[in-house]
Amino acid sequence: MKYIGQLENLEKLNISQTKVTDEGLKYLQGLKKLKTLILSDTAITGEGCKYINKLPNLDEIAAARTGLKDENLQYLIGMKLTVLTLAENEGITDQAVKYLSKIKTLEELVVFDTKISSEGIKQLEKPCHTVLYGTSE
Repeated sequence: MKYIGQLENLEKLNISQTKVTDEGLKYLQGLKKLKTLILSDTAITGEGCKYINKLPNLDEIAAARTGLKDENLQYLIGMKLTVLTLAENEGITDQAVKYLSKIKTLEELVVFDTKISSEGIKQLEKPCHTVLYGTSE
């Protein structure tokens, strides 16, 4: 990860299905041009999100099948995300809505197989294109 973090012109990074951890994400802080980050199927538990929020141009995060939990989403507040995929994360519940609703730029939110209910989605302050499949209600 240390070497990837030195690729200053990188705009898209797919590190899904790797052994990267939260600690490894700190090396990405120098990727100021990064727009898309795919973290699905990794050992990320969410604390690494505090490093992700330092990426000024990041507008898409795919974090399906990780260890994310509601409280980890607080680190995404203030980011200019348009697409956020949290699918198949059982640690994401209706409690996540208070953080998601503060991401004002969000256009697409993918939350199938999480614990966010359709009622939880209705609470979002800004309408966004939401994909809901198989959520628990």
